[in-house]
Amino acid sequence: MRELNQLQPKNNAPKNFRTQSIEYPVDIIDYKTVKTKDEEMKGFDCDQMHFELIDLLLDNILFKSADMTLEYIQDKHSNQYLLTKARIRIMQKSYDEATIALDELLEKNKDNVEAWIMRGHAYYFGGNMFDSEESFINAIRLQPNLKDQTLQMYLGMVYIKRKAWKDARTVFLKCVKEQTSF
Repeated sequence: MRELNQLQPKNNAPKNFRTQSIEYPVDIIDYKTVKTKDEEMKGFDCDQMHFELIDLLLDNILFKSADMTLEYIQDKHSNQYLLTKARIRIMQKSYDEATIALDELLEKNKDNVEAWIMRGHAYYFGGNMFDSEESFINAIRLQPNLKDQTLQMYLGMVYIKRKAWKDARTVFLKCVKEQTSF
């Protein structure tokens, strides 16, 4: 085949892999002319992206990073922002700041069950049993068929700490009934 010039001539020189250069084609991109996705994003899209990042960070117990990411959110008075801020503050054990954010949210939207439950948790962990009970009861009043075992358990614990034995017994019996009924 070589004699017919259909194959390249054989190179008998030993290959030196240290000095051999490999040519890689490189495309030089002028980023001034290229539109990227982040340039086309609206403020809401950026906020949603940050909220997703915060959820990921909180799932991996990176509270400080989540708190730093929270600063980049533009709409600081949205329900999602205030709930996320309260969630971060509860995980950081800053219960007073969490209740301030939740109170601001509940002024605008009194029917937010998740905010009432989170407020109850913040007050519970902060040691304020009366406000914790009030928050949990408001959540149950808004959704009477709420089957949140954690909420019921914490409400029962509030009653135990307040030495309201009958109320605690009622709540725990309700938990047991819901747990065993299929």
